[in-house]
Amino acid sequence: MATAVVSAPGKINLTLDILGRREDGYHEMEMLMHAVSLENTVRLTTLDRPGIRLDCSNPAVPTGEKNLAYRAAQAFFAAWRIVVPSSTSTGCPSIVRCTIMLLFLLSAQIVPRRMFPGCGVSHTRHTNHT
Repeated sequence: MATAVVSAPGKINLTLDILGRREDGYHEMEMLMHAVSLENTVRLTTLDRPGIRLDCSNPAVPTGEKNLAYRAAQAFFAAWRIVVPSSTSTGCPSIVRCTIMLLFLLSAQIVPRRMFPGCGVSHTRHTNHT
């Protein structure tokens, strides 16, 4: 399994104006935020089976599709178009390896660190199981 950990800095909203509801059900908002010295830790770990699992020690926090972090993971993994050669079999190992490599490469380009300056990777650990 591989694990990555980031710190999510705290903030307070000094102002929060809801401008209207969007077609997707979310709201357009304008807010003025200020950073505070508190922070949370977010950990992402690979699973040994397909799917998304969100854990939280606070039972009041939803851990399914009502949680925005869960929905962000769903959207991220659902937004890919993969094109393989017509001569490829359904289980060609080299195509599978190349697809995974391309997912890593493109995801690094899609989510550059400068877009999220408050989220810095503070620790990454990789463990190989053979």
